[in-house]
Amino acid sequence: MKTQVPIPHGSWSAALALVAVVLLLYLPSMTSGFVWDDDDTLTANPLVHAPDGLRRIWLTTDPADYFPVHYSSLWLEWRVWKMNAAGYHVTNVLLHAGICVLLWRIFLRMNVRGAWFAALLFAIHPVNVESVTWITQRKNLLGMLFGCAAALSYLRCRQVEDGGRSHTGYYVLALAAFALSLLSKPIFATLPVLMLIWEVAREERPRTIRSLTGHGLRSLPFFVLSLGLSLVTIWYQYNRAISEIVVREDTFPARLALAGRAVWFYLGKAFLPFNLTFIYPRWEADTGRAATWLPLVLLIVVFAALLPVGRRGRLVAMLLASYVLLLLPVLGFFNIYFMAYSLVADHWQYAALPIPLAGAIALVAGSPKSNRSRLFTQGAAAGVAFVLLALTLSAQQKYRDSETLWKDTLKRNPAAWIAHNNLAGVYSSRGDPQRTEYHLREALRLQPDQADPWLNLGMILLQSGRIEEAETSLQRGLDLKPDAVMGLNNMGVILFRRGEFEAAANLFRRAIEIDPDYAHSHESLAKVLDHLGRKDEAEQHFETARRLHNRR
Repeated sequence: MKTQVPIPHGSWSAALALVAVVLLLYLPSMTSGFVWDDDDTLTANPLVHAPDGLRRIWLTTDPADYFPVHYSSLWLEWRVWKMNAAGYHVTNVLLHAGICVLLWRIFLRMNVRGAWFAALLFAIHPVNVESVTWITQRKNLLGMLFGCAAALSYLRCRQVEDGGRSHTGYYVLALAAFALSLLSKPIFATLPVLMLIWEVAREERPRTIRSLTGHGLRSLPFFVLSLGLSLVTIWYQYNRAISEIVVREDTFPARLALAGRAVWFYLGKAFLPFNLTFIYPRWEADTGRAATWLPLVLLIVVFAALLPVGRRGRLVAMLLASYVLLLLPVLGFFNIYFMAYSLVADHWQYAALPIPLAGAIALVAGSPKSNRSRLFTQGAAAGVAFVLLALTLSAQQKYRDSETLWKDTLKRNPAAWIAHNNLAGVYSSRGDPQRTEYHLREALRLQPDQADPWLNLGMILLQSGRIEEAETSLQRGLDLKPDAVMGLNNMGVILFRRGEFEAAANLFRRAIEIDPDYAHSHESLAKVLDHLGRKDEAEQHFETARRLHNRR
């Protein structure tokens, strides 16, 4: 006979307390601006701005990623907030607060000891600042929100079913929420496997073929959804977000070894969240050295050692397996665009972080205590919460604006060439060519085989009238990245100034062929055609450029 899990109770005041803590803690982030790729995602994204954007987000391959729920939320908010960053930040904070409440309810339904405090630790954990304060990571928050809703509905479904009542409504709700989670960002792609682990763990009697078959059939639609939408995501990542970019060139054994290192890295940041960095140093693996394999071997040994150690050991092993499963999509077996800069990132463990936090709290809360040790435990818990609050308040400061973010990144990771490249963009927008050029040359000193700094340097040199230097820099960039639209456009400008009109027109056409929505190339081509006396054709491109500028 299955054990009937009691339906947990929790007061509204406990939920409101979680929300209040999140809102107060994240007040500083609500006044932050846009950073890094918030422009590609939101402020300069034609799909978000276009009246027909929703159709294109859902039904075309125009987006860089197929995260239609994420982009739809931004499309709707753009109609309200436009360039007011505060509105988007408030939404992100509210989503984080809602996630914390859902986590608390999940912990309650799973009879996790210290459920509310575990949710509180997640709410105030500094690792989550990146997901909450970086507007682009709205996809993380939405994926987590709907993923938690799916897990909670499924738990409710199974508990109602154990009570002999109809569970169809909760099951359908769980399936729908899971689909929305995957369509936001598939951070919960491995949830069906976790569901099976939970099903097996909750049974007290030995598993039978019938019960295992029932679990498999019940979770089958979740597996189908997960596999289908994960394959779509991978296709978009490889063909739209990454395209011709070389993210990683290492072998599968190297990726396997680094995946083991990544798990320990994330566990370390979960329990000792110090020196958090927007872009961590990028690891390399020498598979011929035994030390390279040590983290993976240690992970396997720890897992194997836990299994025979009674009920508590098996529980910790199950938590470790669940943690690794939730991290699996970001452990490096699939290429992700961000991995061109770092193989680990704080926002990648947002979905997995509740597991070690809840597991640690439950193990501590479940240990027998005297009155003295109970007071000590409560004092230690209060101390931990205080430290996490302080770290989270501090971590928010670096997201105030792009300049602060990239300076902080360089302080903690001086080898981050992308930080120099993007800091140059900040100074370029302020009309500071000297500091712009300095940071671009620093980026090239660190990574001379990266196209973007060469192309950006070429643009700055062109604007400064240093034509020959600009041409050399642009050519280096185009050799590395032949389809760089901005580089093609700027090289065309140089040819136009030299009087090589047909050659310039060919480059502008090539840029338009790659990106039909790049207004500057339409405008440049129109000027060349006008100069050549082809007025009608020129007017068509002038009109297209005006329309594209107005769309923004």
